[in-house]
Amino acid sequence: MTYTILLLMTYTRERTQGIKNGRFAVKKSPGPKNPPGFTAGQILTVVYNNPAGIDEPTIRAILKDDFDIREKKGVSNHLSNLLNEGYLHKIAPPPGGSNIWQPGNMGRENFCKLWTNFPDEVKEPLFSSAHVQELIKLNIVPSVIEDFRLIEIANKKWEKAARKLGHSPFKKIPSDIPKFIERACEMAPSLTFAKCQAPSREIWLLDSITYDLLAYSRINGGDIVTARFLSPVGNYIHGMVISLIVDMNLYPNKQQSISGFLQDSETKQILSFIFKRPDEVLHILQRARGHQNLDVARYCEDMDATNPTDEEIVSMLSFPADEVLQGRGA
Repeated sequence: MTYTILLLMTYTRERTQGIKNGRFAVKKSPGPKNPPGFTAGQILTVVYNNPAGIDEPTIRAILKDDFDIREKKGVSNHLSNLLNEGYLHKIAPPPGGSNIWQPGNMGRENFCKLWTNFPDEVKEPLFSSAHVQELIKLNIVPSVIEDFRLIEIANKKWEKAARKLGHSPFKKIPSDIPKFIERACEMAPSLTFAKCQAPSREIWLLDSITYDLLAYSRINGGDIVTARFLSPVGNYIHGMVISLIVDMNLYPNKQQSISGFLQDSETKQILSFIFKRPDEVLHILQRARGHQNLDVARYCEDMDATNPTDEEIVSMLSFPADEVLQGRGA
């Protein structure tokens, strides 16, 4: 009886696991559990970093070495799905060869889906990939510069109105702002995301409250920003700087490049158009993102800070408001 049971157990294990080299084969673990969309996003990143084409075995090898993703069938299924969704293009293999994968010809809709269909863990690697950077250079940057040209038109109207109120002529808008925009878009994911979706709550809040506080400082005699800070172009540049600062903290791999860009002499030349002391303002904005509580209601009555919702927004600031209002920085 015991012998019969052992035979049945052996037969069952052979059928379910198979035998390899005279020993029972052990089913391999599929690897760590990743969030939905993680594996597909990493596959895209690998292919997008090899826009000339990369074969399937090499894709699997990179995923295994870098992310411990080992499911051959799962990777193949993801590749097929990404092909059907238009993210990838497949080149049929030669006899006995493997499929070659390239980036697909994405339209604006699919490009925007990159930032909504995949988890945060893969957004920065995707953004930094060679193919996406090329798309940003060819499609996003011209669109952002076109937006800026409209801002320039609005700025001329603002200057005309300001001169009627007795203000002296304003300094000419720097001609190299388009270059500043291009470099910023290449580094800050949120500037690209903004062409596809509304700015994040964090960017909106930080932009709104720091702009209001610095503007209030200017109106009340502070000496940290120029009169041009209040102009449409000033508002635009400030918003781009806010996006850079938020991304510098949100994406650790971007911290060094963004920080270096903000400290670059050419960038400071642009920032001096609206900030009298760029280093101090950057320090203020970076500290403002620290989310430490600060009650500035008594300093900013004209900012509706008595409203509970605005008090919550104001609490994001992390520098002494009285120093800013007196023009001493932070």
